[in-house]
Amino acid sequence: MKILIVEDELLIARVYAIHLKSAGHTVLGSVTHPDPARELISKELPDALVLDINLKGGADGIAFARELRETYSFPILFTTGNSKIRTLEEISDISNCDVMSKPIEATALIKRLKEMTSNLP
Repeated sequence: MKILIVEDELLIARVYAIHLKSAGHTVLGSVTHPDPARELISKELPDALVLDINLKGGADGIAFARELRETYSFPILFTTGNSKIRTLEEISDISNCDVMSKPIEATALIKRLKEMTSNLP
């Protein structure tokens, strides 16, 4: 599975990448803002996106996901340190997504991504 990570906490992004790679997945990149993510997605479509909700420079992961949904349908796994209930309400109109609250155990992250992509061709 090809995964793109959009996370502004570099240590967290690095941990995600290490665990995903050790589980046999390809990490297309790890970026801190939607702008470089757009570039990477235009070059190679990921099978899934791990997307922090609150990004550097005030960037909004939820708004970015809505923008992506205009063109792409790959699964988006939101990560957040905020209340999961509030976040679920905010993302209820975005198809093929889920949310996990930080801190996230590597096995739980990998399992959820596999579940989300299990019906992909």
